Amino acid sequence: MGNAFKKALIVFIGLAYRWVKSFTITLYRWLKSFMITLYRWVKSFTVVFKKTLIAFIGFIVILAGILIVVIQRYSQYGSIPDTMEMVDFRGILVAFLGAAILSLISVVLTFNLARAWVKEQPELAEHIFRYALIINLSLIIIFGGLAGGIIILRTLWTIGYF
Repeated sequence: MGNAFKKALIVFIGLAYRWVKSFTITLYRWLKSFMITLYRWVKSFTVVFKKTLIAFIGFIVILAGILIVVIQRYSQYGSIPDTMEMVDFRGILVAFLGAAILSLISVVLTFNLARAWVKEQPELAEHIFRYALIINLSLIIIFGGLAGGIIILRTLWTIGYF
């Protein structure tokens, strides 16, 4: 009985090894062809599209940095009530104006990116602008929700909910 188990285990390990090896080779080939296609695609972009894409990626990186700073500030105070106590009317106004400015910047960058992409591939113009519109609406809802959330939390703090 023990000998049969060892043989079955060896067969199973052999099959697993072959499957992993086959999967790894297939994955490597797919990634290689994907990277070659991506390189050719990026190489075919015009300078305007590259600059707009870099600006958009930079904007997203800056937003991520702001989010990290906000999270670190929040962790300094330890709780929502302590954090909300530090926010006054000017802070709420700055949050709301900041959200409006971020929304405008995102709209401009997204449509500039879409316009540059349409110059690259005019046959996809309708789809590109539809996706740009969806992205812009999503960003406006997100930024507006952040500003609205701060206003609501501060209002709840003011009336003594926390």
